[in-house]
Amino acid sequence: MARIVSISFSSVDIRVVIATCRHGTVLVERAFRMSDKEFDDFLSLDSSEEYIVSVDSEELFQDIIYIPPADEKFIDNLIRVEIRRLHPGLVDYSFFYEIIENTLYEGKMFKKAACFIYANNDLVPVISRFSRYRKRIKQLYSSSYSLSRFVSSSSLSTTDPLLCIEGSRERKSVFLLVNSKLYFVRHIQSDSKGIDEMDVQNINMTIDYCFQTLRVKPRYAVFLGSKEEAQRHAADIALPIQEEILCRAVTAEPDTLREYAAPIASFLCLDTPKNGNILPDGYKEQSRAIDILRSGARILAVLCLLVFAGAALKAYSLAEIQQIILQQRALLNGIDRSMEEFARVRGEFVTVTPQIDSINRAASQLQQQKALLALDGLSSPGTHPTSVIMRQKDGNGVTLEIKGELKGASYAEMQAGFERLIANIKATGKLEIVIRKMDPVARVFNLELLYKGHVNGPV
Repeated sequence: MARIVSISFSSVDIRVVIATCRHGTVLVERAFRMSDKEFDDFLSLDSSEEYIVSVDSEELFQDIIYIPPADEKFIDNLIRVEIRRLHPGLVDYSFFYEIIENTLYEGKMFKKAACFIYANNDLVPVISRFSRYRKRIKQLYSSSYSLSRFVSSSSLSTTDPLLCIEGSRERKSVFLLVNSKLYFVRHIQSDSKGIDEMDVQNINMTIDYCFQTLRVKPRYAVFLGSKEEAQRHAADIALPIQEEILCRAVTAEPDTLREYAAPIASFLCLDTPKNGNILPDGYKEQSRAIDILRSGARILAVLCLLVFAGAALKAYSLAEIQQIILQQRALLNGIDRSMEEFARVRGEFVTVTPQIDSINRAASQLQQQKALLALDGLSSPGTHPTSVIMRQKDGNGVTLEIKGELKGASYAEMQAGFERLIANIKATGKLEIVIRKMDPVARVFNLELLYKGHVNGPV
């Protein structure tokens, strides 16, 4: 739950309420008063950075403005245009408005809005007190507006007009609610903490003003304050008095709820924080810039953490790679030794290569001689060899290509002679027939033989 501090400024004292807000419910933890001199010490020691503030500042102007029906996003600009039209001399001001109802005006449908304008010169001294200690005002409300939210959220909530009375010894605020919206505010001077005879007279004059000028008849007069402040003269007010107020959205002692109604009421404005906020536009822009800088700083911090984490992972990966390199380097050292041994053996081999070639040539010649001896089977009736080509085969074999003529008066005699030749070759047991071809028409044959001697091959 978020801990929020609400501060209310009045002509008599400063009231502070510390509460937690969750799901639209306000739980008051602490409430106390302080003098104007004590407030600076409070700000310098308090750990909070943001505050909700309500001020008992008198309105510069109050206007009932009629604007044509429009989407919500255009209403603010339409109100600004009407303010410039009604008060062309205004320069530095803040305002808020309440859309009261849709009504027929000059034969057309309009939105009826109650607009309240404040001079920024009256608000800057309050804002400066917080800026001096590097504190920030999150929302700034008039006490009348925040109290109107309090009444509309309480057991007295009604669409009927209500006249509300709140104030201190030196000054009291009387404000009118229509359709649970703030419609009119009047500040009256007072000499009593409660309601005295002079206050009753001023309140009754305000009621008459509502009847005659505003054409609004309040149903009740709602007194916001402690029971001790409601003195006997309150019975002379021209409206029934309502003192008992229950607000389910706020958890607090009844006396605390009455005595600190203004700062507590500010918590109820958080559901719609833009409504009723009279912070000057320049201060709002500065606050947005601070928020952007803070968000940027947080994002930068997160990015730095990610970079550091990535660098740590990279360093870990490089350490693993370095370990692998050391292992491979150790293997390469072994390979270097093997290459040195290979070069040494190769050098020794080169020195004996001539002798090996000589032995291989001798073995080849011996194989060729034995292959020729095995060709005794070629002397077979019916065939006459005409050419013998001998080739050294890879390894320890010798191939022989034999071409010859066939003898015989008929095909049968030539076939019989060729078969005898084949049988004689197989009978040697040392020659393998790879290719055998016979052409009776041309009277020739062609053989390719592989000598399978048992002589050792080349070295």
